[in-house]
Amino acid sequence: MKLYDDTNSRRGLHTLILLMHIFTVAACVLFLGHIFGSRFSMVGSSMAPQIEDEEVVLINRAIYMVRDPERFEPVLFELENGNRTIKRVIGLPGETVKILDGVIYINDAPLTLPSYMTPLSSTTRSSSGAVTLPADSYYVLGDNPQHSEDSRNQAVGLVTKNQIIGKPWSVILPIKKARFIP
Repeated sequence: MKLYDDTNSRRGLHTLILLMHIFTVAACVLFLGHIFGSRFSMVGSSMAPQIEDEEVVLINRAIYMVRDPERFEPVLFELENGNRTIKRVIGLPGETVKILDGVIYINDAPLTLPSYMTPLSSTTRSSSGAVTLPADSYYVLGDNPQHSEDSRNQAVGLVTKNQIIGKPWSVILPIKKARFIP
């Protein structure tokens, strides 16, 4: 004969441990968010399918203090009108970029896009001739270039290093779609 039934006690202990794990993970996410940067809510489909409309991404603001952006990295930057957006680096400082009949040329050599970027169609608007990038400027495109305002558009143009805020590295909301960004 048992003098004390500890089934409810164990269930309560398991629930407490689960809540502590959830709290610890949430605290770590908030801490990392504070250390590595900020959050940004994507507007529009220019970076789909990697970053969809209204998804919230975590931005690493510290990375470009120790190194420069690299080709095919996504960057968060601020436009002259104060709006912020995310695009992917295509052209690096000192390179010449040209888009002709849906093909991107870097220094007159065709660029092979990674699989996560939607290829430009032959009807995609071409850039206005070849553009040689100044020492502190980058040429950016959206992952979904048919629906993107990027360096091909005068409203965005070339992005200077001073405009770049950081590197998006993870989708954090909605939670069921959380993932790292290539």
